[in-house]
Amino acid sequence: MSDASRKTMIAAYIEESATPPGFLSAMFQTPPQNYFNSETVEIDIQRNGEDIAIPIQDLSVKGRINEATLFTNKEFTPPIYEERFPVKAWEQMFRQIGNNPFESVDFMASAFNSMRSNMRRGEQMIRRSIELQAAQIFQSGTVTLTDSSGNALYAIDFAPKATHFVNAVTTWASSTTKLADIEALADVIRVDGHTEPDMLVFGARAWNRFIQDTAVQNALDNRRIDLGMISQPLVRGGGKYHGVLTVGQNTFQLWTYQGWYKHPQTSAATAYIDQDSVYMRGPGRLDLVYGAIPQLVPPDPRVAPLTLGRMSAGGVDMHTHAWLSEDERTIWGSVSARPLCIPTAIDTFGRIDTVP
Repeated sequence: MSDASRKTMIAAYIEESATPPGFLSAMFQTPPQNYFNSETVEIDIQRNGEDIAIPIQDLSVKGRINEATLFTNKEFTPPIYEERFPVKAWEQMFRQIGNNPFESVDFMASAFNSMRSNMRRGEQMIRRSIELQAAQIFQSGTVTLTDSSGNALYAIDFAPKATHFVNAVTTWASSTTKLADIEALADVIRVDGHTEPDMLVFGARAWNRFIQDTAVQNALDNRRIDLGMISQPLVRGGGKYHGVLTVGQNTFQLWTYQGWYKHPQTSAATAYIDQDSVYMRGPGRLDLVYGAIPQLVPPDPRVAPLTLGRMSAGGVDMHTHAWLSEDERTIWGSVSARPLCIPTAIDTFGRIDTVP
């Protein structure tokens, strides 16, 4: 009820959630062939070794016979994400955030704003889940997706070599062997993955212990040979680039990453990369694939303007849909996708647990 007093309302403040980081998932390629309409996707994989040619005794001897390298076939079924949300007609009667309480409401305009806001939120939720897939792969070579009760709804083991996921020889909380731990893992990746590892991504605590290590500081401060450099960090997709450092035969880009998500069970802010972990990778193919979401007919034209259609850009492929309830008093909207991160070149990365 209005009285004789005057009141003024300034612009509403809406605290948006942080933009979903894409630092890890951006390392997975999404060429056109990675979008498909089938339930599963297959990849033929052939791995070659570093064999050498062996000489024959003289020209009268036949050349050595080589057999064709065998290949393996891998089949994957992407998980399904679908976030739904209702927009109810009667709720539009109430004042929405930022609205003037004395202005007559436009029900459709209010519903449109609510629907678009929900769709953006659903898109961000799926993007975070894709980032979580990438993080789990880089730290264990597996993906396990759970619900709020801790039940595993989707699990896949890409069967990485155990030698790529190792513990530090001595905990980094007290060791002086950090560079040796890094060099040892780099040697394993070089042999198994046929690549030169050139990137290190540190969890927060692992990074702090790394740069405080005397041996690391001496390598960075070497005046005779340019072994490394720490500079003002540059940010990319939530990851921060700090410079380069040569360890053994490899020169690494040094990155930290503190992207986080809300854990579905505990609701706690949880880092994608464990704070005591160091992730190492070299050049190699990683794939992000998307299965289509089947839809037989287009949305009802009365609510079609509320949807964003199919969003296929920037490494994502999401489907939005809207429909009316039976009594036509509720508009339902959804954002859905079938993404899966696949470590195609699975031997090109690894992880060190610095506090085993």
